[in-house]
Amino acid sequence: MLCLSSWRASMSIFNLSTAWVLAELSPSPMINSLLILPRSISAILPLQRSRRGLFFFTIAAILFEVVVIGMYFDFGNKAALIFLTFFSAQLASLGITKSDAVIIGFTQTSEGITNQQVLQGKDIGGVTGTFLGGIIYPAFKLLPPTLLLMLPVAWLADRENKKQSQASPNQTEIKKGVPPLERWSLLNGWADGALFSLLPLWVLQIKGGDSVDLSWIIGSFMLGRVFQKRLLLKMKTDSYYGLCAILIFLAAHPNTPIWLDVVLFMPLGASIARIQLELVDHLQPYGNPARRFDIIGRSNTIAGVFGGLAMGVTGELFGIREALGLLAIAFAGLGLASWRWQRPVPSNQT
Repeated sequence: MLCLSSWRASMSIFNLSTAWVLAELSPSPMINSLLILPRSISAILPLQRSRRGLFFFTIAAILFEVVVIGMYFDFGNKAALIFLTFFSAQLASLGITKSDAVIIGFTQTSEGITNQQVLQGKDIGGVTGTFLGGIIYPAFKLLPPTLLLMLPVAWLADRENKKQSQASPNQTEIKKGVPPLERWSLLNGWADGALFSLLPLWVLQIKGGDSVDLSWIIGSFMLGRVFQKRLLLKMKTDSYYGLCAILIFLAAHPNTPIWLDVVLFMPLGASIARIQLELVDHLQPYGNPARRFDIIGRSNTIAGVFGGLAMGVTGELFGIREALGLLAIAFAGLGLASWRWQRPVPSNQT
């Protein structure tokens, strides 16, 4: 599970750093919300799942270092740096989309871990990468930890590929097709995309914080996901959405200090993790866990585009804090929809 966590940590560092750099380059909510487009376009494309996606992610990390160097030495205009940030995010998305399910499959094959352990491994890596990204970016802007964390992932992919070659010398690498979309995963993805699209700008402009504060908030969210079994009682999906709505409303309140936001984001992460675990069980007819995680990931990514853009437009028109208040109402609406149209429990596989 170390390689899966390392992979997720490198993704978290990259995503956190690109979001924060864009917030520093432009104060516009609309431009910041547009980052979700290059991060998500690859999920729409009919890409084969393959470990070769690691190459695209590595190139994206190197290209983003060029952006950081440009900011560090103050050369190149902002428009060019914004374009390169978007382009590096697009390349990273291409690599993640192609290789994420393959890496999960490698990990489960070699270690025999459960769905819960897969989610925990991803979240532990997310926590590590979030804190590293927040601390390392301001202190060591020219240090590329994303590339260092890719080393064990590349080693695992190479080892598993050699095993497959020895077992079936005449067989090429098995590639997985594009997963279908699933409606409840789409709704959950819309909410997630809306929640995180303006978070860096909210911390920077509304809270007056820095990248370390952002890493604490997102890190608290990820810790909530890791320890969700101990933080929350077993409830129905609509109750988790309702809890999310209350927590987001409290975080968006003008008098809420940033340290309390950090506290609030922990049960928020736990609630969203519970919703996603129920989605994994709901998708049992689609086959093995790696396939189910891929379906959820693609649905979340595509719907997250619309959620992020909706927040960008709302933030541009009414303000960032008001947009978060409307998002709390949207989460409450999803809870009502889940309560009214309860997802059926799958009885057999297809």
